[in-house]
Amino acid sequence: MSRTNTINAATLHHWREAKQPMALFDVREPMEADRGHIPGATVLPRRRIELRIATLVRDPDTAIVVTDDDTGRATLAAETLATLGYRKVHWLCGGIEAWRAAGYPIATGNNVPSKLYGEVAYHHYAIPDVDADSFRQWQDEGRNILLFDVRTPEEYREACIPGSTSGPSFDIARHAGDLRHHDGPVVVHCAGRTRSLIAAQTLRELGVTQAVALRNGTMGWLLAGKEVERGARRTLGTPSATSLAHASATSRAMAEAAGIASVDAATLAAWLEDAGNLYVFDVRQRDDHIAGHVPGAQWVPGGQIVQRADDFIAVRTARIVLIDDDETRARLSAVWLQRMGFTQVGVLAGGMAAWRDAGHAVATGRARQQPAGWEAARNAVRCITPVEAHELIRQSGRLHILDVDTSAHYCEGHIDGATWLPRSWLEHLVAQVIPDPSMPVLVTCGSGIHAVYAAHTLQQLGYSTVAALEGGTAAWKHAGYTLETATMPPQDDILLPPYKRGEQAMRDYLSWEIELAATHPHH
Repeated sequence: MSRTNTINAATLHHWREAKQPMALFDVREPMEADRGHIPGATVLPRRRIELRIATLVRDPDTAIVVTDDDTGRATLAAETLATLGYRKVHWLCGGIEAWRAAGYPIATGNNVPSKLYGEVAYHHYAIPDVDADSFRQWQDEGRNILLFDVRTPEEYREACIPGSTSGPSFDIARHAGDLRHHDGPVVVHCAGRTRSLIAAQTLRELGVTQAVALRNGTMGWLLAGKEVERGARRTLGTPSATSLAHASATSRAMAEAAGIASVDAATLAAWLEDAGNLYVFDVRQRDDHIAGHVPGAQWVPGGQIVQRADDFIAVRTARIVLIDDDETRARLSAVWLQRMGFTQVGVLAGGMAAWRDAGHAVATGRARQQPAGWEAARNAVRCITPVEAHELIRQSGRLHILDVDTSAHYCEGHIDGATWLPRSWLEHLVAQVIPDPSMPVLVTCGSGIHAVYAAHTLQQLGYSTVAALEGGTAAWKHAGYTLETATMPPQDDILLPPYKRGEQAMRDYLSWEIELAATHPHH
């Protein structure tokens, strides 16, 4: 008897209109979802379910709907979720085409709810922006311009507007008290539009009335024929005590006006013990998180949560708690999430200091949560070391090596002779690749994690001699063995940003983003 249920498009539409608490997952690959998905769905490729589901849906009694393109992946994904203990799992009968055929809307692109909201905010707040040519003219006129890149430090180092300083996420807000007194434009940029628009409006609400967004970010800059700077290392430095106090007081007033909850340490500890759906985000920068954080908190700088809300928050009605040191960045993140329609948003009162003072445990490092179902899969599978695998390959005349990781991983480096068979498609394609279930199989991936799950699946499919490479190709390389590289056409499992896909892709993306508010009038 199946532990999952089908759901038709009309029922799913009714659930969504009624705002029933639920999680909707598109289990196809990122490029497939980018070409068309049900609005608001969280993209969770089937190969990543075990790695992410525990942070996306804590409550096993949550209604979950999985969708695909009627290729059978949703059925398999639903069964995986049921095996992991989720009790109300449904898969959309007929997939995305059935939804489309019923006349319901389809969204294209990625992180659509956030980017749509960015465009709505652009018009609602009349956020000022400046295009690349006008900005260059300002420079030529000798205006006293301050320029900040509000993306992650990694994105900033990869390519920024020449002369820009890294001011990631809402960190720049802590400098607003100092920036208020700057005699000239304060220009912020990202790769495109959303993060710079949110940052500009945030600074303006914090009193930096001369803050403007650089229209279309680095993509607009490149399309205007201008060069970007690579490898930049400029950072914000330390805000003055006066500026910190200003940001704290102003963000508190904004949070109170928005009705953002203040959650004390004891309440958060109780919620973390409870099985209910809950998202706890540490919105500080990486080093602060590594040095000490609330156990179970996900590290996601505040700007990234706002930019990618659908990636991190699958159950929109769930509680969300944001954690900072002085609450400033947490409050601002919370205010923007609330403006986007999330209703149960709170901030840890007193931040990390209050958590420590209450005597609660503090975790360090970047330790990730153990993947769901890991112990069962690991105990069922024979795992061998790189030395053992190397010897097995040397001795065996008929061993088949499967690399089940992404196409990018396989191209960057795989064991000599390995066949790429993406884990998301394993059940569908393995019989074509290995028609004889008695054939010995060695399964690998980058880390060894996907290999264990894939090896377990192969055993369930009747393959009798299966082993997984302990530690994957990373361990193989560390043991001194070589890897092959490969080239292949772009695959659906990798969604490259537009600026890595060429000029036309950037133009198409920016046109799509700008038109979002017009094409989604009922936001």
